[in-house]
Parts: sequence; structure tokens; C-alpha cells
Amino acid sequence: MIANSPATIAVSRFAPWFYTVMPAVEPLKSKSVTVQLQEADQPADFFLVGFTGPIDTTQIEAMIRRIEQQGNFKYERTYNVRQKILERQFQLARFPPDMTYPFPTILLFRAKTEA
Repeated sequence: MIANSPATIAVSRFAPWFYTVMPAVEPLKSKSVTVQLQEADQPADFFLVGFTGPIDTTQIEAMIRRIEQQGNFKYERTYNVRQKILERQFQLARFPPDMTYPFPTILLFRAKTEA
């Protein structure tokens, strides 16, 4: 999405556990790409929210509504790794976070553009 364009990638400092997102965006830092901790009410090109593991669809939808209502960002997509055992996919949203930490959920938002 960024290619060689200058961009600001914002990472939520409070929405649960920004440290699930930082390892993914740190390698993107360059002279033209800035990564910073901030809130959804501040402008940026992209906004990322991380969770320590899989979360319920209702929690994802609530977070998307909350961020979009602030007016700066529009939901783009969710990144997560679905666990499989013997080709059967598991939803571990109700498991303790220490058991699901290796499988974070990251929500990506893009800046709203004026039409």
C-alpha cells in the first residue's frame, strides 16, 4: 500500500497492547515512513490497532465503529493467523491471552480521503 510514497503509520498506544503491532511496523520505518504512537482522533495515513490474540467478531466490529466514528480513518482489513489442528480451524477468542499471544489480531485503517 505504501510503496515508495511518504507515509505516517499510527499505532494505537492504548487499544489493547500496541506491542503486537510494533514488531510488524518497525521494519517499515525509513526516511519517508514515520511510525508513531497516537490516538484515532489524530491524522495519519494509516492507523493500526493490535490485540494479543484472536478476538470475537463483536469486539472487532465495536472497535471498528469506535475508530471510524472519530472521523479520520476507514477500516481496511483484519490481519490474524487462524490456528489449525489436523486441518480443522479453531477460534481461540475465549482462550487465556497467554495461550494465544503468538496469534495476534491487527486491525488496519486508512485515512479517509475527501471525495
